[in-house]
Amino acid sequence: MELRADHATITLMGKVKGGESPDIRVACHVQMRQQPVEELLKAFRIEDLSLEGPLNMDAVLLTRGAKRDELIRGLSGHVNLIMEDGRITRSNVMMNVLDFLSLQKIWKERPPDMSREGLYFNSMSGHLEIEGGVVKTESLAMESPAFNAVSRGTADLAKQRLDANLGVQPLGTIDFMVSKIPVVGYILTGEKGALLIYHFHVTGPLLNPAVRHTPLENLPSGIGNFFKRIFLTPDRLIRKLPDAPGGFTPEEIRKFEEELLE
Repeated sequence: MELRADHATITLMGKVKGGESPDIRVACHVQMRQQPVEELLKAFRIEDLSLEGPLNMDAVLLTRGAKRDELIRGLSGHVNLIMEDGRITRSNVMMNVLDFLSLQKIWKERPPDMSREGLYFNSMSGHLEIEGGVVKTESLAMESPAFNAVSRGTADLAKQRLDANLGVQPLGTIDFMVSKIPVVGYILTGEKGALLIYHFHVTGPLLNPAVRHTPLENLPSGIGNFFKRIFLTPDRLIRKLPDAPGGFTPEEIRKFEEELLE
């Protein structure tokens, strides 16, 4: 079955079994083009996050279970997404990061894109893997005139818990901040100069997690090296992510459907 809307196409396959041993099996391929993300947040009654902008997304999702909790725990799939020219008007994570950077006097003057109406960004993109109701990303990235950010971590949909590491690179600040070292930021030196990076550990309830600054040099080497590779490799931040939206091949879709409906 195929459903079409102004900005989305959803292809569905599934089986529903009732009786004493109910069983629901669903596979869907979702394609969104220029979908206003604020409409999705409103439809899903997500009020703790306010995000605006056009969303492009390709997703293949599968689930199986008899009840809502089982369907969430049984969710698996892949998602590619990208937003461009958007705005974050309410986000516990971003507001905590901005407050922290303001206290560190990162900017001589308030960046023009950081108005009272929210934080504007040029692009936000990434690839998500879902297994057993847990969403995992290795590099969800955002570019904005004020700072670049990359996150890796997991979100447990059943438990509504988030555990992620967030790296933030304030832009246009390094000459001003070098004179203030030592600071709680971490200076990375690469072939094209030096970068100031801040690390945050984000944990807790999915839509209202705690945001804690942790110096990059105090992190396990795997996490520290990840941020160093991302921020010091030219074009790595956005352009080296999986194409988003890149879609999924017919072979991938058939494989998912066969596994679900066998």
